Amino acid sequence: MFGSIAVEQWIYSQQAADAEVVAFVGDEIHIPYAPQDAGSPFLVAYRVDAKDETPMGPDADVAAERLQYVVALVAEGNDKRILLRPGRAMHLALQGQSGQLTVNDDQGDPFATYWVVGERVGELPNDEIAMPEDGIDRVTLGGLYEFDVMGA
Repeated sequence: MFGSIAVEQWIYSQQAADAEVVAFVGDEIHIPYAPQDAGSPFLVAYRVDAKDETPMGPDADVAAERLQYVVALVAEGNDKRILLRPGRAMHLALQGQSGQLTVNDDQGDPFATYWVVGERVGELPNDEIAMPEDGIDRVTLGGLYEFDVMGA
């Protein structure tokens, strides 16, 4: 249930720490949706599926979730080649990466600690992000990533 907060923080921290991604999108990293006035180019990540895998039983003290996210770069234009280098950096920052992440509550106090492991499992499920809006063509490059989240 709280794993999505951990995964979204994880995706953001991995992308914001990658120099090539930041050189391309600046601070335009948006999770879970990009505002209509987002600058171009930008990175967007949003959850598309979730499965609770927490063990059942009276002594179950570990939370486990498997979450799927679309993670994509979006830019104005009609040539996807401008997305190749930052797209590779975006992918390498997530694929097979793992680590521990502490989620803080609204007071800044530690709420829970999670272990996150990510991997790419497929292509973008649709191309609706790249549809022209108000005559502006957009190109998109990204993938479908699955994250296993364990927390206590």
